Amino acid sequence: MRASVRTMNRLNDQMLSLRQHVFEFDQSMLKDHIYSPMMSNSTQRNGRLGKVHGAAPSFRNEGVGPRTVAFASWSASFYIVLIHPVLVWTAISGTPGTGKTTAGQVLLNRGRRVVELSDFIKEHKLEGRLDRKRQTHEIDIGSLDKALSHEIKEENVILVGHLAHLLSVDIIVVLRCKPSRLKERLEARRYPAQKVRENMEAEGCDVILVESVETGKTVLEIDTTPLSPKQCADAIEEILAGEREKYAVGHIDWSEEVLGWF
Repeated sequence: MRASVRTMNRLNDQMLSLRQHVFEFDQSMLKDHIYSPMMSNSTQRNGRLGKVHGAAPSFRNEGVGPRTVAFASWSASFYIVLIHPVLVWTAISGTPGTGKTTAGQVLLNRGRRVVELSDFIKEHKLEGRLDRKRQTHEIDIGSLDKALSHEIKEENVILVGHLAHLLSVDIIVVLRCKPSRLKERLEARRYPAQKVRENMEAEGCDVILVESVETGKTVLEIDTTPLSPKQCADAIEEILAGEREKYAVGHIDWSEEVLGWF
């Protein structure tokens, strides 16, 4: 397994003085994994750096999990590359009513490790001050992140909740739903009219999708409007198996419906 010529040329001077370098694999060399030179959240969580050859760089795996860390050790004429599995955290986020909890339950029944954030927050007493107007508790994302890192150590996990995309995750899957259909779902849950309207507007304006994209992480979106929980879970499984193009950001557009509100 060799590094690409392009990469080795880019690292020419550094290779003379350093034994370890961050580099990009030629994608044709490793068809099962696609790497980019970014420090992974899970590498930081697991303290993997420094355990092999002194100080090892890591690479984010945008393909099939579990993500891997590549350790590159340079000698006079060749590279030795070791691939080590690392944990992958996947966020299932979206506006309330888009199907996060029901899809998460299907994934849990299939043997996936799924954490419902609302339950985790209550169990670990992480609820902050109550916003009486909106009837929701403020949540400290940093404290939630820390509690999750302490609790989840040895397995891949799917975090489910409308705050999941704000956490130290590796892949973000945003569930979407046509606002008119979302209205029906939320009214069936007996949401107050103001809260229904608020969530419809958030969905119509892509609020959670925009927040997710702004994190700079891998973001995919699924239109759950016509899907059953099983079909939604199937779509998530496709993403976890490496599908990207089918669920790329930008293929869902509620603008026509939103313009009809005015």
